[in-house]
This record gives sequence, structure tokens and C-alpha cells, in this order.
Amino acid sequence: MKLALLADWRAEIAQLYAGRPAHAVTQALREAVDKFDLLCEDFLAIIDGKEMDVRDIRAPSIEYLDLYCERRAVAISRIALRILGAAQPDGERAAAVLGRGMQLTSILCNLAEDAARQRLYLPRELLCAQASSQRCQAMSWRIRRCRKSATRSPSRQRHTLPKPSV
Repeated sequence: MKLALLADWRAEIAQLYAGRPAHAVTQALREAVDKFDLLCEDFLAIIDGKEMDVRDIRAPSIEYLDLYCERRAVAISRIALRILGAAQPDGERAAAVLGRGMQLTSILCNLAEDAARQRLYLPRELLCAQASSQRCQAMSWRIRRCRKSATRSPSRQRHTLPKPSV
């Protein structure tokens, strides 16, 4: 269901950039997109990040966590900095640092809440580096067990987007 709603938003963003926004949200975005030269790829990256949240995230690789940060927060920072008038390429570099910093801070602030939802965003390489190999193997076993239980009972999402009505 959530993936279908995100697909609807992806289609609505495509309609926005084709000059035919149908949903009230994208109709309202149209002026800002034109005025601030907001990029379609940033909006699509945000949707990609939400799709990553819908899927199973438990002790990702550092590379996967970086991709997650790029999609969930760096894209939002790029949009915000364009609106604020940050010049390129400095704005791009600032968005990368700001977005990653904000997302990693959010991850650390929400450890308990995420654990209750069977999620763990801390990268496995760092977790294993802090544990003996025996403890790391036990942790890997727990992660696999959590993944199996998550496939049986999907976790609830913190944020939901309204379904676009076309």
C-alpha cells in the first residue's frame, strides 16, 4: 500500500515537471519550482528515500546508509538552499554536509523509537568494529531474525503522505 502511494507521488511529480500538476500540493509547488529552479531529481530522491524506509532497514552498510542520507535529507537540503539562494557549487556542498548531519543526528536521537519499530540505522561495519567477532556473529543472527519477523508483520510508518487524487 505504501509503495503504491509513493508511486502515485512519483507520477504526480512527473506531471508537475511536465507542466500538468493535478494534486493540490504539486499545483502549489509549481510556482516555487519555476521561481527557484527546483530540480525534479531532488523530489524523486525524497520519494526514493521514503521507499527505503518502507523496506527493511537493519544495520545497513555504510554505503547504503550514505545513500539513505542522500535521499532522505541531502535532497531536502538542496531544495531548501536553492530557495534560500545559495550559489552553486557551494550550495551543493553545503546541502551534502547539512543533510547528512541532520539525518545522522535524527538517527541517533531516534534509536529507541526505531528499535521499537524493528529498525536499526547504525551501519553494521561500525557496530561490528565495536564488538568481538563472536558478539558480531550474534548480532548478525539477531538482525536476520528481526528481518524475518518484519516480513511477517510490517512495522508502522511515522510519516504518511496524502494520496494524490488525479
